[in-house]
This record gives sequence, structure tokens and C-alpha cells, in this order.
Amino acid sequence: DLDDAEEAADIVEASLPPDVLMALYGDVAAINSQGPPWFDDVTKEKLDEKMVEEGMEGERSNLRDFGVFVPSTWAEHKQKGGRVIPSRWVLRKKTKKQDDDLTKILVKARVVVQEVNKGSWRDAFAGTPSLIALRLLLWQADRAGWVVELGDITAAFLHADIGKDMLVFVIPPCTDQKPSGELGELWKLRKALYGLREAPRLFNECLAQRVGSMGFRRSRVEPQIYQHEVSKALMLIHADDIILAMPPQLREAVSYTHLTLPTKRIV
Repeated sequence: DLDDAEEAADIVEASLPPDVLMALYGDVAAINSQGPPWFDDVTKEKLDEKMVEEGMEGERSNLRDFGVFVPSTWAEHKQKGGRVIPSRWVLRKKTKKQDDDLTKILVKARVVVQEVNKGSWRDAFAGTPSLIALRLLLWQADRAGWVVELGDITAAFLHADIGKDMLVFVIPPCTDQKPSGELGELWKLRKALYGLREAPRLFNECLAQRVGSMGFRRSRVEPQIYQHEVSKALMLIHADDIILAMPPQLREAVSYTHLTLPTKRIV
């Protein structure tokens, strides 16, 4: 989710020493080495290699399923130009509650590009609502006796296409690099991979389009709150987290599960 992505971006920048950050060749930044052995990027705890590989394979599956990139080469970059950004794995040990109320320990792995802000302005915001908007939604739900659902969108950024005018190449993480000259030595991005500076904005625009297709109209005063044109249900969006307030009889008709984005129900 986006909270993980923001945390991952902080981890990436903190993990790179100044000499590495400054070791630039044009727009190509040097990449720092990683495991094995592998360590949690927050706690620094050594991780089980089998669990790490399972987490990495899950992320590779996400990248394939979403069509995040197409294999490319340095020769294509030389011919077409564009940005070249290194990437790395960000690893977190997590617990996941299962249907039988037992908890499973796993490693969550994300491929995060290491795009460094070198001082140029770039529109990279992630839309967030005001506290007043949240209070308005909850007040209306309580006043009208509506139900409230909470959820978040799985693999949020990977749903968003990058702009047609953007040409971005990624150096794969150390575990997925190809020999020089082989197809796949670079990845040409098609989706907004974590760490890309425009990714929050691109996802915000993608989500607004999907919500609009469900019949929700965006508020001009509070852009992160939407109202359904027919049912008057209210939807509030904070990055990739969603709060939906609606009449009980319309729970299925207006559910956030109709976003056509994989969404986890929290409440």
C-alpha cells in the first residue's frame, strides 16, 4: 500500500551513502549491493532466505500480472533516450492473520526504484483529504444511519500507467540483472513503480478515473471526497485507503469492490 511505499522510499534514500548518491553518470545513479544474507530494512533483523525468496517471487508475479515493464536493453536507451533509474529490494518481516485466526510470519518484498531528487521540480503529490472531510463523512453516516466500510487497494501504484510522454528505464535489482547486451538488462516501465517520483500523482489520477466510472462525482471544495450521483453515498480517499459511507440497502450496489482494483476490506 502507499504507507509501505512512502516508508520504502525513506528507507531507500537513507540506505544510500552520500558518495553513492553522488556517483552519477548522466541520469544513471549507482546502485548499492544487497544480500544474501538479507535483512529487514527497518529492524535490521536477519531474514530467512526461503521466506525472502517467497516474498520476492510474489512481487515478481505482481510485476508480471500488472505488466509493469517490458524487457529492454542499454542499446534501446541509447537510441531513444529517457531516464535510467536503479532499483533495489525493500524487505519487511510481517505477520498476517489467516482465516483460522492463526498468524503467519512472512517477508513482504517490494521492488523500489531509487530516483533521487536532484533539485528539479516535479509534480509528485499524493492527494490527502482534510480532517473536516473525514468528520463530514462520519457525521453524515451517523445522522442518516448509514453503514461505513474501510478498505485499501492492493499493490496500489502498479495499477497506474505512466504518462505517454514519459520514457523511463530501470536497472533491475541485483537478483534479477541480466548479462550485458541481453534483453532484460534494463526494464522499460509501463506502470508507476514504487519510488518513481511521479507515482503518487499517477495513482491518484488513476483512482479518480475509476471512482468516476462508478458514478461518483468529485467535490470541487474537497477533491478527495466523492458523492455518488444516485445514492448520495460518500467516498473519502486517503492515498490508497478508502472510507465508504452509504445506505445499508445499497451496500452491494455501491461497494468499493466495484472499483475493479483489488481491494482489501478492513472493516
